[in-house]
Amino acid sequence: MLELLELLGASGMSEEEETPATEKGARVRTYNIKLCAWREPAIVNYMRMVDVQTLRFQALHNGTKSAPRIRGEMKGMRPAPKGLPKCLYSADWLALLSPNEVKELNVSKDVFALFVAATERMAN
Repeated sequence: MLELLELLGASGMSEEEETPATEKGARVRTYNIKLCAWREPAIVNYMRMVDVQTLRFQALHNGTKSAPRIRGEMKGMRPAPKGLPKCLYSADWLALLSPNEVKELNVSKDVFALFVAATERMAN
């Protein structure tokens, strides 16, 4: 998981839009998460695991509670980071790009081990 977060970096994270809400009569800050159109859809499940672990950590250590993050279907506008392994990009999204756009992405030929392991488990 840490390797995935390091590969994606800040530019590979979903965009968030702050949305005011009211809870028990008080204003609270919430964030609507926008999807990365370029990102492999399976990554969302890994990112949810990170969110769950963050909440568990906060609960165990009496940390400051994060503002709620709501995942929706709205697409973000952040451009795709360059140089990621091909499996981290959506195949459908890549197919929409011109050859020059794909070349500019400088897609890495490296294999991302987490996806290889998950694929092997599904095949067995």
